[in-house]
Amino acid sequence: ALRAAGKRVLFMTNNATKTPEKVVQEFASFGVSVAPVEVMTSSIAAASYLEAKGLRGSKVYVVGMDSLAHELQRRAGVETFGAQADTGKSREDVQRELGAAMDPPVESVKAVVVGADF
Repeated sequence: ALRAAGKRVLFMTNNATKTPEKVVQEFASFGVSVAPVEVMTSSIAAASYLEAKGLRGSKVYVVGMDSLAHELQRRAGVETFGAQADTGKSREDVQRELGAAMDPPVESVKAVVVGADF
């Protein structure tokens, strides 16, 4: 009805692990027709923000799942690290690894994106 009335429809989720295609599949299982361009995820929003800030090619630390990191790479063109590779690490592990001996060097990291959906 909304589309027939000429209204734009946008489905939003704060789940950073879901791609637009996955959201479309889930809606289809309920009998609802949704196009991928009608889906906005938190990963897409974060990627749009990073790109708008001119961070293409920059290093970005990701706290969350690999799907978030992949979406940031694909849409914003950033180089990510962390993500699921850091899952299961203790607070002490992270503090030790994100200190002076961090690889990549802390000076080269331009952003931290948190989208932990566990």
